Amino acid sequence: MTATTHSAKDVLRIALFTYSTKPRGGVIHTLALAEHLQALGHAVHIFALGKDQNDFFRPTTAPFTIIPFGVLPNGIELDEKIKRYIQSYYEFLIAHQADSFDIYHVQDCVSANAVSRVREEGRIRWFVRTVHHVDDFVSPVLIQCQNDSIYRPNYRIVVSAYWRQQLQEEFGVDSTVIYSGVDRRFQPPRAVQRAAARSELGLDDAFVFLSIGGIEPRKNTVRLLKAFERVRRDLELKGRRTILLFAGGETLLDYTPYRQEFFALLSHSTMQPDKDIRLLGVVPDEQIPWLYHAADALAFPSVKEGWGLVAMEALACGLPILTSDLPDPDVRLACFPGVSALRGERPAGRPTERSGDRRRNAAAGRGRRNQAAPGCGRAAYRPEVQLGCYRAGACRLLPRVVGRAT
Repeated sequence: MTATTHSAKDVLRIALFTYSTKPRGGVIHTLALAEHLQALGHAVHIFALGKDQNDFFRPTTAPFTIIPFGVLPNGIELDEKIKRYIQSYYEFLIAHQADSFDIYHVQDCVSANAVSRVREEGRIRWFVRTVHHVDDFVSPVLIQCQNDSIYRPNYRIVVSAYWRQQLQEEFGVDSTVIYSGVDRRFQPPRAVQRAAARSELGLDDAFVFLSIGGIEPRKNTVRLLKAFERVRRDLELKGRRTILLFAGGETLLDYTPYRQEFFALLSHSTMQPDKDIRLLGVVPDEQIPWLYHAADALAFPSVKEGWGLVAMEALACGLPILTSDLPDPDVRLACFPGVSALRGERPAGRPTERSGDRRRNAAAGRGRRNQAAPGCGRAAYRPEVQLGCYRAGACRLLPRVVGRAT
């Protein structure tokens, strides 16, 4: 990988990097951003760690490269997995990617650490990272991976004012806010659409709670299950049937103990799998609006979110949300078409006792604390805003790289 320059008449060549091909928030963001930038006439290429996959969870018009990664041995520790993911990503970029780009944009700590190593070797001059949220990891390697991915980028974008504040307070770095958006395919259902979706799932007259995101601590899934058991019991006494739908698969991280706790709780409860609790697994992307149409409420009790894409999708479909009450003094979000009730940016989470620990553990990998580029507005997601940030950052770091950004 080598950096190059183009004349002002050339379009931007933009490389986007993500850690997976599965329907996780950062991957969804990557695909949407790539397609919108492509629609503006820019040359975009996506790189993703694919393990045993050959394609993304949904079709995309953007060209992409899946970085192969074989199945890991059973019993391998999480820290070792993360090291191998980063190493595989880095080795592939060095060995196979000869093309050059104007913009290198990473979406997660794995790809950020790989691209950072490429920069350290002088192959590229700078890169930008979108920080969706900051986790409270306990794994030493993941803690370092996350910290390096925040300190080392030349330029940082965040998806909410809350996370800009947290990066400044916890890490001492500046960032620019570019809010996420919602796809226009998420619309309130017509009566016939809702009836068809509920009929297909066999929901009859049950009150249906929907949870999207998989079984993991950040999603507060165990507590949701406990709460649903109480609600189900209370409503059953009133003659009302309830169902909880879970949609989503596993993530890159190993949450086996948490999943075991979930299934142990379910097995010792009065709830019946496939009747009261339905685990749908990974649902095809084109069927996600159908789930919102079938449900009566979205259960979204997350303890931490970067933005909460499913919350916006649910609101866009006219679906009420039962969500965590987390404090955030900055409550601002653009109102999207069809979402008349949407007025406030849902909080990403509260500071934790480990906030100071993250800074101390990252002391060795801080790098420069660059300022946010001027002129990058705090508006709802638009590719033009993203391009403005690319241009501002690139012109400050490499004055001849970008030329025209629109």
